[in-house]
Amino acid sequence: EDAIVSFDFMPEFHLWGGHLLVPVDRANSAGPFFQIPWNYAGVAVGALPMEGPTGRNNGAVIWGNITGGMLSYYAGAFDNGNVAASPLFSGRLRLALLDAEPGFWGNGSYYGDKDILSFDIGGQVQDNGSSARDAMGNITTSKTYAEVNLGGLFEKKIPGGGWFTAEGAYYHF
Repeated sequence: EDAIVSFDFMPEFHLWGGHLLVPVDRANSAGPFFQIPWNYAGVAVGALPMEGPTGRNNGAVIWGNITGGMLSYYAGAFDNGNVAASPLFSGRLRLALLDAEPGFWGNGSYYGDKDILSFDIGGQVQDNGSSARDAMGNITTSKTYAEVNLGGLFEKKIPGGGWFTAEGAYYHF
């Protein structure tokens, strides 16, 4: 699903290009393999950020981990396979207050391996990225698409091998 050319200059600065996850929120950075399966059940189609097939898109991302992964940033531009269209700009900041969350990929749960209190903010914008119907009922794509999201994850180890997880997110389109 991924085809990435990476230039990893230092932990604080990476440049990746190719077909990769779009950095916008925890759900997408976790991908389909690193989130609790029921986290996003029942979410309406169109109520999630633009991502492309399987959360991936063609583009480039600069990203880095500051202070060992306690603060991470991600910013990218994507074309969704249509280089004639306006690019989709996407970004995310993540602040981990207990255990660090280093790396590009993320988790929707650490299943008791870490104590996590993490907050993130993400957003996207694309000129002519939203479609609407005009007065004649024709679909047009003349509107700017914009989205901002806030999220948080709390996970605490419980003695004896268990853990407690709470996660929430707010999206505004």
